Amino acid sequence: MLPFTGLKAPAGVAVDSSGAVYVCDAYNNRVLKLPAGASTQIVLPFTELVFPTAVAVDKTGAVYVSDSPRTRS
Repeated sequence: MLPFTGLKAPAGVAVDSSGAVYVCDAYNNRVLKLPAGASTQIVLPFTELVFPTAVAVDKTGAVYVSDSPRTRS
């Protein structure tokens, strides 16, 4: 079990090449990152999210979020 806390309607999940896990927290309008081996989550600095439902990370570490009704990177 991963130590994410305070999630309301967790949605999309992604894992980057270093093993960090990303999760969309749809009802809290945020995306969280849990670095590999860490026990503390980080809120990513995306602003004005409405309802994030999917997240992806490319090989360079760029994070992409599907946010109804818009997409950001």
